[in-house]
Amino acid sequence: MRLMEGADIYQIAKKCRAGVEMIEKHYAAYIKNTLDAAAINVRKPKPASKAAANKAIKRRNAWHSCRLAGEFLVL
Repeated sequence: MRLMEGADIYQIAKKCRAGVEMIEKHYAAYIKNTLDAAAINVRKPKPASKAAANKAIKRRNAWHSCRLAGEFLVL
């Protein structure tokens, strides 16, 4: 079913010459649990730790200050 693949329900209703309500009533009810499980099982990447972010900022600031002074810095 196209809904499970992420298709837009409005486009499906238009293609089938039906209303969104009819699609939801007759088809979406059967895949609701599948879609809910897919939404729950999504893994989001962990945000970088503050220490890693601070280290990156210091590295970037050091590079910019050396570049402005005309020096080269290998990190």
